Amino acid sequence: MKILKSPQISNNIVNYSFNNNVITATLNDKVDTFDFSSMPNNSITTEIETTLAMSVIEKAERDASGVLKVVLYTPISEDATELQKFPVWEDV
Repeated sequence: MKILKSPQISNNIVNYSFNNNVITATLNDKVDTFDFSSMPNNSITTEIETTLAMSVIEKAERDASGVLKVVLYTPISEDATELQKFPVWEDV
C-alpha cells in the first residue's frame, strides 16, 4: 500500500495503523477501520463511509497491477516543516 498525506491546518489529532489492505484511523480518540481488501483493480473511490466526526480518507485507488494508493487527511500546524506541507508518496 502507498499513502499520501494530505496536509490541512487543524488542531485534530489523527493516528493511522496499517495491516495489508486495512487502515485503522484514530481521530481525537475515536477509532474506525477501513478495509480495502475487496476493492477491485482499476478502481477509485472518494465515497468512504466512516463513524468518525469527519472523513479521514480522501481517496482510495487500486491500479491495474493491484497496488492500493490512499490519500489520508493529515492535520498540521501553521509552523509545519516543508516536508509536512508537501509530502510524497510513502510505502507502508
